[in-house]
Amino acid sequence: MTQHIDLNGTWDFVADLDPKYHAIHGGFQTPDANRRHWQKVPVPGVWQKYAERYDIFEGVCWFAREFTVSEAATVAIARLRFGAVNYLANMYLNGEKVGSHEGGYTEFALDVTGKLKPGVNHLAVQVDNRATTIKWPPCLGYFNYGGIHRGVSLEIIEGPALEDVRLEANSAENGWELLVRGRLADPSDKLIVRVSSDGMSWEDCVDEHGEFSTNVPCHDTPAWSPENPHLKPVVVELLDEARKILDRREYDFGFRTIAMQDGKVQLNGRPYPLKGVCYVYDSETTGLVMTPEQIETDLLLMKEAGCNAVRCHYPMDAAFYAACDRLGLLVWIEPPIYCYHPADDETGTRFADPEWLALAQKMAREMIAVARNHPSVAIYSIGNECNTTNTEAEPFFRTLATTIREADPTRLISYAALYGIVGPIADIVDVLGINSYWGWYDKIWGGKGLAPDDMEGERPRELRVEPIDLTPMREMLDKVLTEKTNLALLLTEFGADSVPGDYSSSRDLWSENYHAALLREILALAEDYPRIVGTFPFCFTDYRDPSKVHNGYWNELNLKGVVDYHRNKKLAYSALQTAYRTTAPGPVSEAAPASGNTPKMTELERVLATLNHQPVDRCAILEQLSYNPRVIADWTGKTIDGFNYTLDDICEVIRQTCDLAMPPSAPRGTGRVTSPDGFVTQHDNWTSWHVSRPFDDEHGAAKWLRQKIQDIKSTPLDPEESRNHYRQRMLDLQSKIGDTVILNFSLTGFCHPFDAMGLEIFTFFQLEYPELLKDYMETNVSREVHRVHAVADPGLSPVILIPEDFATKQGPIFPPDFLQEFHYPYIRKLADAWHEHDVHVLYHSDGNWKKAITELKACNVDGFYCLEPNCGMDIVELKNAHPDMVWAGGVDGVDLMERGTPQQVTAEVQRHIRETSALETGGMFVASSSEINPPIPPKNFRAMVESVWNTSRIYSSPSKA
Repeated sequence: MTQHIDLNGTWDFVADLDPKYHAIHGGFQTPDANRRHWQKVPVPGVWQKYAERYDIFEGVCWFAREFTVSEAATVAIARLRFGAVNYLANMYLNGEKVGSHEGGYTEFALDVTGKLKPGVNHLAVQVDNRATTIKWPPCLGYFNYGGIHRGVSLEIIEGPALEDVRLEANSAENGWELLVRGRLADPSDKLIVRVSSDGMSWEDCVDEHGEFSTNVPCHDTPAWSPENPHLKPVVVELLDEARKILDRREYDFGFRTIAMQDGKVQLNGRPYPLKGVCYVYDSETTGLVMTPEQIETDLLLMKEAGCNAVRCHYPMDAAFYAACDRLGLLVWIEPPIYCYHPADDETGTRFADPEWLALAQKMAREMIAVARNHPSVAIYSIGNECNTTNTEAEPFFRTLATTIREADPTRLISYAALYGIVGPIADIVDVLGINSYWGWYDKIWGGKGLAPDDMEGERPRELRVEPIDLTPMREMLDKVLTEKTNLALLLTEFGADSVPGDYSSSRDLWSENYHAALLREILALAEDYPRIVGTFPFCFTDYRDPSKVHNGYWNELNLKGVVDYHRNKKLAYSALQTAYRTTAPGPVSEAAPASGNTPKMTELERVLATLNHQPVDRCAILEQLSYNPRVIADWTGKTIDGFNYTLDDICEVIRQTCDLAMPPSAPRGTGRVTSPDGFVTQHDNWTSWHVSRPFDDEHGAAKWLRQKIQDIKSTPLDPEESRNHYRQRMLDLQSKIGDTVILNFSLTGFCHPFDAMGLEIFTFFQLEYPELLKDYMETNVSREVHRVHAVADPGLSPVILIPEDFATKQGPIFPPDFLQEFHYPYIRKLADAWHEHDVHVLYHSDGNWKKAITELKACNVDGFYCLEPNCGMDIVELKNAHPDMVWAGGVDGVDLMERGTPQQVTAEVQRHIRETSALETGGMFVASSSEINPPIPPKNFRAMVESVWNTSRIYSSPSKA
């Protein structure tokens, strides 16, 4: 059995300001060293965060503590395990040196068997992070924190114990097989390994060498992917002949395959474009220490941006991989073989030095030992931005690649080449990364943007937008791809620095605007190259990087983050989010023909492809499902009497059926309520109406509306409070409806006085009080625009609905000049405000408003919902007449859905899809012309949903895609 003794917590710490002297005249390692003036510090930790005086200290420091062990531990196998120490560590146990370790980012263990004594033991660690000590990386591109920055423990192994357990998922005819391998510490005869999962277990004997291997069938296990990060609990136990448990390991394991095939990264047998971001971990509060809270914050922001992958520039903590497993992100990791640039013909380089190669191999093996059982880990890199055309580089990288493949042949191998300096690397790796900063360093090293503000001279008076010319980048890519005709590429670094909060209408260098624009253009460029199979802009967050040239902008921070050092989103974040969430996966970007297959999309990908008029795997479904008890009972399997269902029940149906849904609401009950301003409203579960008003004519209505205007003007809007409230509400709702996208509301307020007054009073009111109506519209929309700028976030919802009713079956209720004055300008103000934040806008009105389509399109809306066929609004006719707009609705909710048959519903849905070419062109949501109200029978709603599922480009069986 393995016992783990936690050695994290408070240690004593001191900086050794003269290590050369103390090495001769006695160091700090002995138990009797006087620690009276040592500082109490947390481990894990970095000394830069212990006190301000250590903030930029590079040197030698000492850590010490005591711990207690039992008598039995002194005769057992014992190991000291360190998660990571940067950079060179020497360990002393009870004054005796027990080992050293070089390398700042990998886990290692030291054998201290026989070195412990019963009772109190003394542990001292010397840490040296001097740049002159560091071998790999030879060039620092991130801050050189010093300290024991990951966890420390003591392992006591008494008797046989599990060692080096490896889990591997393999595709099988009926699903999956789990291969479990490993070996034992201190093995003995007649031992058994048992693997258990989901109530089932399998057993195999340990062989005479203390090794074991067993295959476990896992046929019904869902595949792990970033869209569905399904983890299966796996328990591995060591049993003796009497079936007593001697040791036990628990894992949350994901079943997936990763491979290169036909020039594509294949996840679970399907092409899978990588939408990633580079990651250099740095926390404002803990430095290099990877806290669960910071990991969670960062990964959720990446997911919100649409990322499915993250490229890490050094090996990470096991907690990071576990979080990626759980949240769903593929991971690239690499030992820090970083930016080594000997001349092409130079000899005697570090590449040819056996000591440097051995260190690189050790780092790689240690990296893999921690990562190998995590499904999120997909790519091992062999280096970054070295001169691979040097004559001694090829054997170095070939040997390192062989070392990695031998340690773990189940992942892809890559490398990040600088500006197309490929050399022989393309023939060594599975997929090649290209780092290039065209659009940035070519500008600033060319003399633009590096001088302090007061040295740049007067800016030109006319507005001139900073140009972006990516011709050199295209030439670089064309050259690499021409020379290597079978090569698949990843764009692994690109971007610009931006000063947080620096906005520029002329997108000056160092502004957030230029940074965002450059990302947009490079991500669009990548779409032109089918052999680019993934993108990783540099980088996720601003971080400390003192190696940058001092100037008026950098200030010792690398500012290429899409979020700043405090994790506030920059404009570049929205640019990345928009690109990733509007880029359909797979061959869609290569204009797959209608007869071809479109890979399965997530709900979000399907919605975004629809909004952007891109091909879809099947049409997206949009509905409002709050008010039909029979439909809710049908999809939840519950017995529901009347309207006694909950919001969670509604959300369960939305989760199963919809790609896009309006926010659900629980039944309203049957009560009568009186509002503070005197309206009496009767509720009837799914509908409501005014019973009485606090006025009888247009003059009373005018008095009421004046008060309403005053109330709006006197109630200030707190942007931060609005933002937090909106975000929390959206996140709470998202947690209930799963991956379904939320279609929230934004109101001009046009319908509010019309609904409150009733048609007769409103008709007289608007004739007598036009200026009051104008004042109300201006006040209400001004406040709503203010709210939009506070809350808009395409990561929470990429599309908004402006719902206003101005038409009946016969046409618009109001004359064109009235709508031009009191309605259309305010729609446009809202649409423009949402568009500033990359949010699409749909407009809604009941009735027949064909005559107003031209005017509504001029309001800058992106589409319309919902269309009523019994009012003459046929979706096939409208979509084909206006293919630039997005259309939703059109499945008649009054006659067809209420009174028709499932076969008739299916035929109508299929007509919409077929005659609009919606699968090939996007631009259409399947939806009923009204909410799924109580009279609609469940069989007809089910027919609508399943007919969409069955009319797809890849699937023939009804299952929610």
